Amino acid sequence: MRPGELTAANFAHYPPQAQQLATTHLSVLKQIPLSMLPLLLRETIAYDWKFPVERRDLDNQYRYLSAMPPDNLRAAMAAFAQLKLSPDLEQMDWVNKPGEFSERLTALLWATHQIDAFRSASIAYVHKLNEASPAEKLPASRLAIVVVGQGVAETQLALFRKLRPMVHFSPT
Repeated sequence: MRPGELTAANFAHYPPQAQQLATTHLSVLKQIPLSMLPLLLRETIAYDWKFPVERRDLDNQYRYLSAMPPDNLRAAMAAFAQLKLSPDLEQMDWVNKPGEFSERLTALLWATHQIDAFRSASIAYVHKLNEASPAEKLPASRLAIVVVGQGVAETQLALFRKLRPMVHFSPT
């Protein structure tokens, strides 16, 4: 099946909220190339179990894709559309098994030396997505406190190695 052939019935086995999300954005999903669509569906199928912030990120992604006119969406997906997929990958049940598709796609991209093109396309897509989504202000400042046992004079462990340049320890 090709993405343009998707119908609401294809998402019948998705959990309720994921099914609603996919069917609501069906017209957009039909326009996304097969090299990218199952990766988005992999996130969508798990929507019901995601944390609120993860849901918000996925909702923002769908809003971003839905807001684009068809020509702009086609241009944004052009690099994904240029990737060559194998016939068996195209024919698998990528709607209901997007995780398996993702694994097989990764293997194919490495084997056919297309992984760099996919990576570049992904980075460009994420940059444009992030530019379109305004950064949210954190509800509160964050504070991290690290407590190290009293009397520890020296250790061979590499714990907190990355923090050393920022933290000054003073024995009391």
